[in-house]
Amino acid sequence: MVTKPPENTDTNTSTTPTNAAQDARANFLQRHPAITHFTVLALFLTPLAAVPYLLSKRRISALSRRLDEVSATTTALRKELKTSVTENATRKMELHRTSASLEAARSELIQLRRSLKQLRMESDVTETTTQNALKQLLEERKLTRQAETGIAPFCDTPLIADVGFLQRTPGTSPPAGHFTG
Repeated sequence: MVTKPPENTDTNTSTTPTNAAQDARANFLQRHPAITHFTVLALFLTPLAAVPYLLSKRRISALSRRLDEVSATTTALRKELKTSVTENATRKMELHRTSASLEAARSELIQLRRSLKQLRMESDVTETTTQNALKQLLEERKLTRQAETGIAPFCDTPLIADVGFLQRTPGTSPPAGHFTG
């Protein structure tokens, strides 16, 4: 049996680094532990991550302030809208009441105009009737005077005097013994 030399031994130099290289690496790792490597790496990567973070934080802060302003404005507008809606409802109610009152006044005015027209018509009828009655009375008086003047020569004088007296003072009784027909 032939023994094979182990693969990772000092005798097998083709696959393993030299002792000097291994020593340098071990020496470097001993002199610079992992924390040192992490610190160096962090020093290089921190600015790369911090710059975009700071820029985005500044932008987010500005947007946040703007959002607060818009929120305050929206709240004020909502309150104003609520007040406007309330005032609008009140004005609608007042307008409705005013419209109803105006309609009632309008119908009352129409009724008063009808009543006035009817009163004028009645007044015109009464006036016409009165004028006709006055014309008739004047005509009767004229006829009576004509009759009196026509009959006067046939009647005795005291009777005509009594008739004239009766016409001048209505409501008095004629003297006794006279006939008034």
